[in-house]
Amino acid sequence: VEEKYRADIHFAKAVRADAGRDFEKATESVVKALNINPRDDFYARSSTNILLSRINNELDNQRKPSFAKASENEKKESSSRLQNFIAAAVEIANRASSRHPQDSSNWFNRGFVLQNLMNLVQGADNLALASYDEFLKVGGLNQDWNSPLYEDHVKLALEGIKKIADYFECDMNVVRSV
Repeated sequence: VEEKYRADIHFAKAVRADAGRDFEKATESVVKALNINPRDDFYARSSTNILLSRINNELDNQRKPSFAKASENEKKESSSRLQNFIAAAVEIANRASSRHPQDSSNWFNRGFVLQNLMNLVQGADNLALASYDEFLKVGGLNQDWNSPLYEDHVKLALEGIKKIADYFECDMNVVRSV
């Protein structure tokens, strides 16, 4: 019980830091929560959301005009951080869904993470679809996600991913023919 409270304290710090856009402190705090209580997938799912925030923040920084003036070393460091955040988010989402495959929340989170990485990770679209399908197979909408809001979100996500995948497949066919 004490371990749960200690982990919750670190998790609360992570949420507060994430809200303040202090992503480094948020990551540090959620990692502490995960290390104290590694069996709680809630911390794992939350850490993937913090990592997605860090990914978006890094991409935003790379789009700034000042980034074009950055040294090659700074650009490589940014690229390396981005790749590390992506790898960590995917690894944590995969680990949670593998460790507790009966937990529909883990499959939904895995699909959400992969859906958010579709423009950055080749094949993420198909993996996101497979994750959402698994979410539905384990009874996600009938079990702990018994809400029309979630049902609509999953349906829209599946439709959107299929449209994006179709678009890129078509685009890739044009590229292959050249």
